[in-house]
Amino acid sequence: MRYRKGVSLNMQRNVNRLIIFIRTHSTILFGSLSFIAYGYALFPGRIYKDSATMFELMLEGRSTDQWNAFYFWLIKITSNNGKFPFLSALICAALFYFSVFLLIKSLPILEKMKKQVFLTISFTPFVGIFGFTIGHDVTATSGILLLLGTLFKMHDSRLKKKDFSVAAVGVVLSSTSILGVAAVFGFSLVMLIRTKKLVSLLSIVITTTLTLAGPNLFSVERAKNDLSLAALVGDLKCIAQHPDAEINKKEWQSLIKLGPKSLWLEPKSCTAADYGFFALEGASKFKTEAVNTWISLSKNNPQIMLQARIQRASNALPPVFFRSPPNMFDPSYSNPVGLAAASDLQIAPDLFKTSVDLKSGQVNRLPFQTFFESMVLLPTFFLNQRSDLWGWGGFWLTFTILFVLIRFRRAAFPHLLNLIPLICTHLTLVLFSPSPSPRYVFPSILVGIIFGLNLAGIGVKGLRENRTISPSKM
Repeated sequence: MRYRKGVSLNMQRNVNRLIIFIRTHSTILFGSLSFIAYGYALFPGRIYKDSATMFELMLEGRSTDQWNAFYFWLIKITSNNGKFPFLSALICAALFYFSVFLLIKSLPILEKMKKQVFLTISFTPFVGIFGFTIGHDVTATSGILLLLGTLFKMHDSRLKKKDFSVAAVGVVLSSTSILGVAAVFGFSLVMLIRTKKLVSLLSIVITTTLTLAGPNLFSVERAKNDLSLAALVGDLKCIAQHPDAEINKKEWQSLIKLGPKSLWLEPKSCTAADYGFFALEGASKFKTEAVNTWISLSKNNPQIMLQARIQRASNALPPVFFRSPPNMFDPSYSNPVGLAAASDLQIAPDLFKTSVDLKSGQVNRLPFQTFFESMVLLPTFFLNQRSDLWGWGGFWLTFTILFVLIRFRRAAFPHLLNLIPLICTHLTLVLFSPSPSPRYVFPSILVGIIFGLNLAGIGVKGLRENRTISPSKM
Protein backbone atom coordinates (compact mmCIF):
# COMPACT_ATOMS: atom_id res chain seq x y z
CA MET A 1 0.00 0.00 0.00
CA ARG A 2 2.82 2.38 0.86
CA TYR A 3 4.48 1.57 -2.46
CA ARG A 4 1.30 2.27 -4.42
CA LYS A 5 0.76 5.46 -2.47
CA GLY A 6 4.33 6.57 -3.21
CA VAL A 7 3.90 5.84 -6.92
CA SER A 8 0.63 7.78 -6.95
CA LEU A 9 2.27 10.78 -5.30
CA ASN A 10 5.18 10.69 -7.78
CA MET A 11 2.78 10.53 -10.71
CA GLN A 12 0.81 13.46 -9.33
CA ARG A 13 4.01 15.47 -8.87
CA ASN A 14 5.10 14.68 -12.42
CA VAL A 15 1.71 15.70 -13.77
CA ASN A 16 1.86 18.95 -11.80
CA ARG A 17 5.37 19.62 -13.11
CA LEU A 18 4.18 18.97 -16.66
CA ILE A 19 1.25 21.36 -16.22
CA ILE A 20 3.56 24.05 -14.80
CA PHE A 21 6.01 23.51 -17.67
CA ILE A 22 3.24 23.82 -20.28
CA ARG A 23 1.88 26.97 -18.65
CA THR A 24 5.34 28.52 -18.38
CA HIS A 25 6.32 27.71 -21.98
CA SER A 26 2.84 27.81 -23.54
CA THR A 27 3.78 30.51 -26.02
CA ILE A 28 6.67 28.54 -27.49
CA LEU A 29 4.90 25.17 -27.32
CA PHE A 30 1.62 26.20 -28.93
CA GLY A 31 3.33 28.58 -31.35
CA SER A 32 5.53 25.68 -32.49
CA LEU A 33 2.48 23.43 -32.74
CA SER A 34 0.78 25.96 -35.02
CA PHE A 35 3.94 26.29 -37.11
CA ILE A 36 4.28 22.51 -37.56
CA ALA A 37 0.57 21.99 -38.27
CA TYR A 38 0.34 24.67 -40.94
CA GLY A 39 3.72 23.72 -42.41
CA TYR A 40 2.66 20.09 -42.85
CA ALA A 41 -0.83 20.89 -44.13
CA LEU A 42 0.35 23.51 -46.63
CA PHE A 43 3.42 21.69 -48.00
CA PRO A 44 5.24 22.95 -50.10
CA GLY A 45 3.69 26.33 -49.22
CA ARG A 46 1.15 28.58 -50.93
CA ILE A 47 2.88 29.85 -54.07
CA TYR A 48 1.74 32.75 -56.26
CA LYS A 49 2.25 32.70 -60.04
CA ASP A 50 4.97 35.35 -59.63
CA SER A 51 6.86 33.15 -57.17
CA ALA A 52 6.41 30.10 -59.41
CA THR A 53 7.95 32.12 -62.26
CA MET A 54 10.89 32.98 -60.02
CA PHE A 55 11.53 29.29 -59.28
CA GLU A 56 11.39 28.50 -62.99
CA LEU A 57 13.98 31.18 -63.71
CA MET A 58 16.24 29.83 -60.95
CA LEU A 59 16.09 26.31 -62.37
CA GLU A 60 17.02 27.75 -65.78
CA GLY A 61 19.97 29.63 -64.28
CA ARG A 62 18.36 33.02 -64.88
CA SER A 63 17.32 35.84 -62.55
CA THR A 64 15.21 39.02 -62.38
CA ASP A 65 14.81 42.04 -60.12
CA GLN A 66 11.15 42.43 -61.11
CA TRP A 67 10.05 41.42 -57.60
CA ASN A 68 13.07 42.98 -55.87
CA ALA A 69 16.67 41.85 -56.39
CA PHE A 70 17.41 41.18 -52.72
CA TYR A 71 14.22 39.11 -52.37
CA PHE A 72 15.14 37.04 -55.44
CA TRP A 73 18.58 36.37 -53.96
CA LEU A 74 17.07 35.47 -50.57
CA ILE A 75 14.64 32.95 -52.08
CA LYS A 76 17.36 31.58 -54.33
CA ILE A 77 19.63 30.89 -51.35
CA THR A 78 16.93 29.46 -49.08
CA SER A 79 15.45 27.21 -51.79
CA ASN A 80 18.82 25.97 -53.09
CA ASN A 81 18.40 27.59 -56.52
CA GLY A 82 14.68 26.87 -56.69
CA LYS A 83 14.99 23.11 -56.09
CA PHE A 84 13.26 23.09 -52.68
CA PRO A 85 10.52 25.78 -52.49
CA PHE A 86 9.35 24.43 -49.13
CA LEU A 87 12.62 25.48 -47.47
CA SER A 88 11.93 29.07 -48.48
CA ALA A 89 8.36 28.80 -47.19
CA LEU A 90 9.61 27.32 -43.91
CA ILE A 91 12.27 29.99 -43.31
CA CYS A 92 10.04 32.92 -44.30
CA ALA A 93 7.20 31.55 -42.14
CA ALA A 94 9.56 31.22 -39.16
CA LEU A 95 10.57 34.87 -39.59
CA PHE A 96 6.91 35.85 -39.81
CA TYR A 97 5.91 33.92 -36.66
CA PHE A 98 8.86 35.47 -34.82
CA SER A 99 7.95 39.00 -35.94
CA VAL A 100 4.32 38.54 -34.82
CA PHE A 101 5.53 37.27 -31.44
CA LEU A 102 7.88 40.23 -30.91
CA LEU A 103 5.25 42.73 -32.00
CA ILE A 104 2.64 41.43 -29.56
CA LYS A 105 5.26 41.29 -26.82
CA SER A 106 6.03 44.99 -27.29
CA LEU A 107 2.48 46.34 -27.70
CA PRO A 108 0.85 48.53 -25.02
CA ILE A 109 -1.77 45.97 -24.07
CA LEU A 110 -2.37 44.16 -20.80
CA GLU A 111 0.38 41.67 -20.03
CA LYS A 112 -2.03 38.88 -19.13
CA MET A 113 -3.57 39.25 -22.59
CA LYS A 114 -0.37 39.00 -24.63
CA LYS A 115 -0.08 35.22 -24.43
CA GLN A 116 -3.76 34.76 -25.15
CA VAL A 117 -3.65 37.08 -28.16
CA PHE A 118 -0.57 35.38 -29.63
CA LEU A 119 -1.90 31.87 -29.05
CA THR A 120 -5.24 32.81 -30.62
CA ILE A 121 -3.91 34.56 -33.70
CA SER A 122 -1.12 32.03 -34.34
CA PHE A 123 -3.75 29.36 -35.05
CA THR A 124 -5.65 31.54 -37.51
CA PRO A 125 -5.01 31.92 -41.27
CA PHE A 126 -3.79 35.47 -40.55
CA VAL A 127 -0.53 33.91 -39.35
CA GLY A 128 -0.55 30.30 -40.57
CA ILE A 129 -1.75 30.67 -44.16
CA PHE A 130 -0.16 34.05 -44.83
CA GLY A 131 3.13 33.02 -43.18
CA PHE A 132 3.54 29.95 -45.41
CA THR A 133 2.79 31.92 -48.58
CA ILE A 134 5.87 32.57 -50.70
CA GLY A 135 5.93 36.22 -51.78
CA HIS A 136 7.90 39.35 -51.00
CA ASP A 137 4.85 40.79 -49.22
CA VAL A 138 5.39 38.17 -46.50
CA THR A 139 9.04 39.09 -45.86
CA ALA A 140 8.23 42.81 -46.07
CA THR A 141 5.35 42.36 -43.60
CA SER A 142 7.72 40.55 -41.21
CA GLY A 143 10.15 43.45 -41.45
CA ILE A 144 7.47 46.08 -40.87
CA LEU A 145 6.18 44.23 -37.80
CA LEU A 146 9.72 44.12 -36.37
CA LEU A 147 10.06 47.88 -36.92
CA LEU A 148 6.70 48.52 -35.22
CA GLY A 149 7.71 46.29 -32.32
CA THR A 150 10.94 48.26 -31.90
CA LEU A 151 9.05 51.56 -31.79
CA PHE A 152 6.46 50.35 -29.26
CA LYS A 153 9.16 48.82 -27.07
CA MET A 154 11.15 52.04 -27.24
CA HIS A 155 8.22 53.87 -25.66
CA ASP A 156 8.19 51.62 -22.57
CA SER A 157 11.91 51.10 -21.98
CA ARG A 158 15.38 51.89 -23.29
CA LEU A 159 16.43 49.85 -26.26
CA LYS A 160 19.18 47.27 -25.80
CA LYS A 161 21.73 46.06 -28.33
CA LYS A 162 19.55 43.09 -29.27
CA ASP A 163 16.68 45.49 -29.97
CA PHE A 164 18.82 47.38 -32.47
CA SER A 165 19.74 44.04 -34.05
CA VAL A 166 16.04 43.22 -34.40
CA ALA A 167 15.46 46.65 -35.95
CA ALA A 168 18.31 46.02 -38.41
CA VAL A 169 16.72 42.71 -39.46
CA GLY A 170 13.42 44.58 -39.81
CA VAL A 171 15.00 47.16 -42.12
CA VAL A 172 16.58 44.46 -44.29
CA LEU A 173 13.38 42.39 -44.57
CA SER A 174 11.27 45.48 -45.23
CA SER A 175 13.56 46.32 -48.16
CA THR A 176 12.16 43.35 -50.11
CA SER A 177 9.15 45.50 -51.09
CA ILE A 178 8.55 49.13 -52.12
CA LEU A 179 5.90 49.39 -49.40
CA GLY A 180 8.44 48.05 -46.92
CA VAL A 181 10.84 50.78 -48.02
CA ALA A 182 8.11 53.34 -47.33
CA ALA A 183 7.69 51.85 -43.85
CA VAL A 184 11.45 52.12 -43.26
CA PHE A 185 11.32 55.83 -44.11
CA GLY A 186 8.46 56.20 -41.62
CA PHE A 187 10.49 54.30 -39.04
CA SER A 188 13.48 56.58 -39.70
CA LEU A 189 11.29 59.64 -39.25
CA VAL A 190 10.09 58.44 -35.83
CA MET A 191 13.67 57.61 -34.80
CA LEU A 192 14.74 61.09 -35.87
CA ILE A 193 11.95 62.66 -33.80
CA ARG A 194 13.14 60.58 -30.82
CA THR A 195 16.72 61.82 -31.36
CA LYS A 196 18.08 58.47 -32.61
CA LYS A 197 19.80 60.17 -35.54
CA LEU A 198 22.34 57.42 -36.24
CA VAL A 199 19.67 54.70 -36.34
CA SER A 200 17.54 56.91 -38.59
CA LEU A 201 20.41 57.54 -41.00
CA LEU A 202 21.59 53.92 -41.12
CA SER A 203 18.04 52.69 -41.79
CA ILE A 204 17.71 54.95 -44.83
CA VAL A 205 21.19 54.07 -46.10
CA ILE A 206 20.59 50.31 -45.79
CA THR A 207 17.18 50.26 -47.46
CA THR A 208 18.25 52.68 -50.22
CA THR A 209 21.35 50.61 -50.97
CA LEU A 210 19.44 47.30 -51.07
CA THR A 211 16.73 48.81 -53.28
CA LEU A 212 18.79 50.81 -55.80
CA ALA A 213 22.01 48.80 -55.87
CA GLY A 214 20.40 45.40 -55.28
CA PRO A 215 20.82 44.05 -58.85
CA ASN A 216 24.55 44.82 -58.82
CA LEU A 217 25.13 43.68 -55.23
CA PHE A 218 23.43 40.31 -55.73
CA SER A 219 24.23 39.77 -59.44
CA VAL A 220 20.57 39.79 -60.45
CA GLU A 221 19.43 40.71 -63.96
CA ARG A 222 17.31 43.82 -64.39
CA ALA A 223 13.75 43.25 -65.58
CA LYS A 224 12.78 44.38 -69.07
CA ASN A 225 9.69 46.26 -67.87
CA ASP A 226 9.72 48.80 -65.05
CA LEU A 227 6.92 47.86 -62.66
CA SER A 228 7.26 51.19 -60.85
CA LEU A 229 5.36 52.66 -63.82
CA ALA A 230 2.35 50.37 -63.23
CA ALA A 231 0.23 53.03 -61.48
CA LEU A 232 1.04 55.58 -64.19
CA VAL A 233 0.04 53.17 -66.97
CA GLY A 234 -3.14 52.29 -65.05
CA ASP A 235 -4.12 55.97 -64.91
CA LEU A 236 -3.45 56.42 -68.63
CA LYS A 237 -5.62 53.41 -69.48
CA CYS A 238 -8.51 54.58 -67.29
CA ILE A 239 -8.47 58.08 -68.80
CA ALA A 240 -7.97 56.96 -72.42
CA GLN A 241 -10.94 54.56 -72.38
CA HIS A 242 -13.36 57.08 -70.85
CA PRO A 243 -15.80 58.44 -73.49
CA ASP A 244 -15.80 61.95 -72.00
CA ALA A 245 -12.03 62.26 -71.56
CA GLU A 246 -10.32 65.27 -73.12
CA ILE A 247 -7.43 63.97 -75.22
CA ASN A 248 -5.82 65.98 -78.01
CA LYS A 249 -4.07 64.67 -81.13
CA LYS A 250 -0.56 64.99 -79.67
CA GLU A 251 -1.55 63.03 -76.55
CA TRP A 252 -3.07 60.27 -78.68
CA GLN A 253 0.14 60.04 -80.68
CA SER A 254 2.06 59.52 -77.45
CA LEU A 255 -0.44 56.90 -76.23
CA ILE A 256 -0.28 54.99 -79.52
CA LYS A 257 3.51 55.01 -79.22
CA LEU A 258 3.11 53.08 -75.96
CA GLY A 259 0.38 50.67 -77.14
CA PRO A 260 -2.38 50.04 -79.74
CA LYS A 261 -5.32 52.48 -79.73
CA SER A 262 -7.82 49.61 -79.76
CA LEU A 263 -6.45 48.41 -76.41
CA TRP A 264 -6.50 51.92 -74.97
CA LEU A 265 -10.21 52.25 -75.88
CA GLU A 266 -11.27 48.76 -74.76
CA PRO A 267 -13.47 49.18 -71.63
CA LYS A 268 -11.83 47.65 -68.55
CA SER A 269 -12.13 48.06 -64.79
CA CYS A 270 -9.94 50.76 -63.26
CA THR A 271 -9.33 48.67 -60.13
CA ALA A 272 -6.22 46.95 -61.56
CA ALA A 273 -3.35 48.54 -63.45
CA ASP A 274 -2.78 45.14 -65.08
CA TYR A 275 -5.35 46.03 -67.75
CA GLY A 276 -2.91 48.67 -69.02
CA PHE A 277 0.17 46.45 -68.93
CA PHE A 278 0.08 46.15 -72.72
CA ALA A 279 1.68 49.63 -72.63
CA LEU A 280 4.17 48.86 -69.84
CA GLU A 281 6.96 47.85 -72.21
CA GLY A 282 6.51 51.02 -74.25
CA ALA A 283 6.37 53.16 -71.10
CA SER A 284 9.60 51.52 -69.90
CA LYS A 285 11.32 52.46 -73.17
CA PHE A 286 9.97 56.02 -73.33
CA LYS A 287 9.74 56.98 -69.66
CA THR A 288 9.98 60.73 -70.15
CA GLU A 289 7.26 60.81 -72.79
CA ALA A 290 5.05 58.52 -70.71
CA VAL A 291 5.39 60.73 -67.63
CA ASN A 292 4.74 63.91 -69.63
CA THR A 293 1.64 62.33 -71.20
CA TRP A 294 0.40 61.29 -67.75
CA ILE A 295 0.88 64.84 -66.42
CA SER A 296 -0.98 66.32 -69.38
CA LEU A 297 -3.90 63.87 -69.27
CA SER A 298 -4.22 64.09 -65.47
CA LYS A 299 -4.27 67.88 -65.66
CA ASN A 300 -7.09 67.86 -68.23
CA ASN A 301 -9.01 64.96 -66.65
CA PRO A 302 -8.40 65.21 -62.89
CA GLN A 303 -11.67 63.58 -61.80
CA ILE A 304 -11.13 60.45 -63.91
CA MET A 305 -7.55 60.08 -62.69
CA LEU A 306 -8.60 60.59 -59.06
CA GLN A 307 -11.45 58.06 -59.30
CA ALA A 308 -9.09 55.48 -60.84
CA ARG A 309 -6.61 56.05 -58.04
CA ILE A 310 -9.31 55.73 -55.38
CA GLN A 311 -10.44 52.40 -56.84
CA ARG A 312 -6.90 50.98 -56.97
CA ALA A 313 -6.10 52.17 -53.44
CA SER A 314 -9.43 51.21 -51.87
CA ASN A 315 -7.62 48.67 -49.65
CA ALA A 316 -5.60 51.48 -48.06
CA LEU A 317 -8.28 54.19 -47.71
CA PRO A 318 -10.32 54.65 -44.49
CA PRO A 319 -14.08 54.01 -44.12
CA VAL A 320 -16.90 56.61 -44.08
CA PHE A 321 -15.70 58.42 -47.23
CA PHE A 322 -14.36 55.42 -49.15
CA ARG A 323 -15.59 51.94 -50.04
CA SER A 324 -13.98 48.62 -49.17
CA PRO A 325 -11.85 46.83 -51.79
CA PRO A 326 -13.50 44.35 -54.19
CA ASN A 327 -14.34 40.96 -52.73
CA MET A 328 -12.36 37.91 -53.85
CA PHE A 329 -15.62 36.02 -54.42
CA ASP A 330 -18.30 37.14 -56.86
CA PRO A 331 -20.78 39.14 -54.72
CA SER A 332 -23.64 38.57 -57.19
CA TYR A 333 -25.63 35.41 -56.46
CA SER A 334 -27.25 35.58 -59.91
CA ASN A 335 -23.96 34.63 -61.61
CA PRO A 336 -22.83 31.01 -62.00
CA VAL A 337 -20.51 29.83 -59.19
CA GLY A 338 -16.88 30.20 -60.25
CA LEU A 339 -17.54 32.74 -63.02
CA ALA A 340 -14.24 34.49 -63.89
CA ALA A 341 -12.57 32.65 -61.00
CA ALA A 342 -8.77 32.53 -61.05
CA SER A 343 -8.27 29.61 -58.66
CA ASP A 344 -10.33 27.75 -56.06
CA LEU A 345 -13.49 29.72 -56.96
CA GLN A 346 -11.72 32.99 -56.13
CA ILE A 347 -11.58 35.92 -58.54
CA ALA A 348 -8.33 37.30 -57.15
CA PRO A 349 -6.93 35.24 -54.22
CA ASP A 350 -4.84 37.95 -52.58
CA LEU A 351 -5.95 37.80 -48.95
CA PHE A 352 -5.06 34.16 -48.29
CA LYS A 353 -3.58 32.10 -51.10
CA THR A 354 -5.22 28.67 -51.05
CA SER A 355 -3.70 27.08 -54.15
CA VAL A 356 -0.19 26.32 -55.42
CA ASP A 357 0.73 27.78 -58.82
CA LEU A 358 3.69 25.49 -59.43
CA LYS A 359 3.48 22.99 -62.29
CA SER A 360 1.68 19.82 -61.22
CA GLY A 361 4.87 17.77 -61.60
CA GLN A 362 6.64 19.98 -59.06
CA VAL A 363 4.08 19.47 -56.29
CA ASN A 364 4.55 16.42 -54.05
CA ARG A 365 2.06 15.37 -51.37
CA LEU A 366 2.80 14.16 -47.85
CA PRO A 367 0.93 11.27 -46.14
CA PHE A 368 -2.54 12.38 -44.95
CA GLN A 369 -1.79 15.92 -46.17
CA THR A 370 -5.07 16.20 -48.07
CA PHE A 371 -7.03 15.76 -44.84
CA PHE A 372 -4.98 18.28 -42.85
CA GLU A 373 -4.93 20.74 -45.75
CA SER A 374 -8.72 20.71 -45.99
CA MET A 375 -8.95 21.39 -42.25
CA VAL A 376 -6.81 24.55 -42.38
CA LEU A 377 -8.27 25.77 -45.68
CA LEU A 378 -11.91 25.55 -44.52
CA PRO A 379 -11.76 28.59 -42.18
CA THR A 380 -9.60 30.30 -44.80
CA PHE A 381 -12.41 29.85 -47.33
CA PHE A 382 -14.88 31.64 -45.04
CA LEU A 383 -12.48 34.52 -44.34
CA ASN A 384 -11.83 34.92 -48.07
CA GLN A 385 -15.59 35.11 -48.61
CA ARG A 386 -15.45 38.53 -46.94
CA SER A 387 -12.05 39.66 -48.11
CA ASP A 388 -13.58 43.09 -48.67
CA LEU A 389 -13.71 43.39 -44.85
CA TRP A 390 -10.73 41.32 -43.67
CA GLY A 391 -8.56 42.71 -46.45
CA TRP A 392 -9.49 46.35 -45.87
CA GLY A 393 -6.30 47.76 -44.39
CA GLY A 394 -7.74 51.28 -44.24
CA PHE A 395 -10.52 50.05 -41.95
CA TRP A 396 -8.15 48.16 -39.63
CA LEU A 397 -5.68 51.04 -39.40
CA THR A 398 -8.55 53.39 -38.53
CA PHE A 399 -9.69 50.91 -35.86
CA THR A 400 -6.14 50.79 -34.42
CA ILE A 401 -5.93 54.58 -34.24
CA LEU A 402 -9.31 54.78 -32.49
CA PHE A 403 -8.27 52.02 -30.08
CA VAL A 404 -5.12 53.95 -29.11
CA LEU A 405 -7.06 57.20 -28.70
CA ILE A 406 -9.68 55.59 -26.43
CA ARG A 407 -7.15 53.52 -24.49
CA PHE A 408 -4.60 56.26 -23.75
CA ARG A 409 -6.53 59.49 -24.30
CA ARG A 410 -4.15 62.35 -23.45
CA ALA A 411 -1.13 60.03 -23.49
CA ALA A 412 -2.01 58.60 -26.93
CA PHE A 413 0.35 60.74 -29.04
CA PRO A 414 3.56 58.69 -28.51
CA HIS A 415 1.72 55.49 -29.45
CA LEU A 416 0.16 57.13 -32.50
CA LEU A 417 3.67 58.16 -33.50
CA ASN A 418 4.58 54.47 -33.63
CA LEU A 419 2.00 53.95 -36.37
CA ILE A 420 3.75 56.31 -38.80
CA PRO A 421 5.42 53.43 -40.72
CA LEU A 422 1.95 52.00 -41.45
CA ILE A 423 0.61 55.41 -42.44
CA CYS A 424 3.55 55.82 -44.85
CA THR A 425 2.68 52.53 -46.58
CA HIS A 426 -0.92 53.65 -46.99
CA LEU A 427 0.11 57.02 -48.44
CA THR A 428 2.42 55.20 -50.87
CA LEU A 429 -0.47 53.00 -51.99
CA VAL A 430 -2.66 56.05 -52.58
CA LEU A 431 0.03 57.43 -54.89
CA PHE A 432 1.32 54.29 -56.59
CA SER A 433 -0.99 51.32 -55.93
CA PRO A 434 -1.32 48.93 -58.91
CA SER A 435 -4.35 47.15 -57.39
CA PRO A 436 -6.35 46.97 -54.12
CA SER A 437 -4.72 43.71 -53.02
CA PRO A 438 -5.09 42.96 -49.28
CA ARG A 439 -1.53 41.58 -49.09
CA TYR A 440 -0.19 45.10 -49.62
CA VAL A 441 -1.79 46.30 -46.38
CA PHE A 442 -1.40 43.11 -44.35
CA PRO A 443 0.69 44.75 -41.57
CA SER A 444 -2.21 47.14 -40.87
CA ILE A 445 -4.73 44.28 -41.00
CA LEU A 446 -2.70 42.21 -38.57
CA VAL A 447 -2.14 45.06 -36.09
CA GLY A 448 -5.83 45.96 -36.16
CA ILE A 449 -6.94 42.37 -35.55
CA ILE A 450 -4.42 41.97 -32.71
CA PHE A 451 -5.86 45.03 -30.98
CA GLY A 452 -9.34 43.71 -31.74
CA LEU A 453 -8.54 40.39 -30.05
CA ASN A 454 -7.22 42.29 -27.05
CA LEU A 455 -10.37 44.39 -26.88
CA ALA A 456 -12.58 41.32 -27.14
CA GLY A 457 -10.60 39.58 -24.39
CA ILE A 458 -10.58 42.27 -21.73
CA GLY A 459 -13.67 44.31 -22.60
CA VAL A 460 -14.18 48.04 -22.38
CA LYS A 461 -14.28 47.87 -18.57
CA GLY A 462 -10.82 46.35 -18.52
CA LEU A 463 -9.52 49.15 -20.69
CA ARG A 464 -10.80 51.76 -18.24
CA GLU A 465 -9.57 50.01 -15.13
CA ASN A 466 -6.03 49.28 -16.33
CA ARG A 467 -4.33 52.57 -17.09
CA THR A 468 -0.75 51.57 -16.31
CA ILE A 469 1.07 48.96 -18.35
CA SER A 470 4.52 47.79 -17.33
CA PRO A 471 6.78 45.73 -19.61
CA SER A 472 7.31 42.11 -18.61
CA LYS A 473 8.24 38.83 -20.25
CA MET A 474 5.68 37.17 -22.40
